[in-house]
Amino acid sequence: MKKSVSIILVMLLLTALLPVNAFAAEAPLDADNIIYYCDGTKLEGVYRCFLGITVTPTQLYTVYDSERGIVLKKETVSIMTVERDGLASGILEVGDVINSITVDGVTYNVDRMYTVTDSMLCARVGSTVIFNVTRNGATMDLKIDIKESSLTQIK
Repeated sequence: MKKSVSIILVMLLLTALLPVNAFAAEAPLDADNIIYYCDGTKLEGVYRCFLGITVTPTQLYTVYDSERGIVLKKETVSIMTVERDGLASGILEVGDVINSITVDGVTYNVDRMYTVTDSMLCARVGSTVIFNVTRNGATMDLKIDIKESSLTQIK
């Protein structure tokens, strides 16, 4: 009972602390991650898959959402570095433009840099992550299998 009350409190806290314009699914991603990894075994906390890449916005633009009457900031997100021994090494390349990321069948359109990081909260050991990228004008899907060695604890 104590564990479930703590998890509910953490979920409420995460929801209350997120800014209104935060990634829409961020609170559920964080809460789901906590519930998954706080199982009383060797892992306790929030974990994210570390791919060994850094990303950068290569184009910034705005889009008017007429249904909600707001202007949305968008970014074209490109890979800036790939670590030689990182999980993405030999799969993703510097200059790849990330269009979307699919984690276990759920697709996240990448139109802000933080979507790359946030989507990795959903990846679990054994998950297949599919990056839809544009490389040299060609669009392709690239698969990365998540390994336990790629998990890092968020502190």
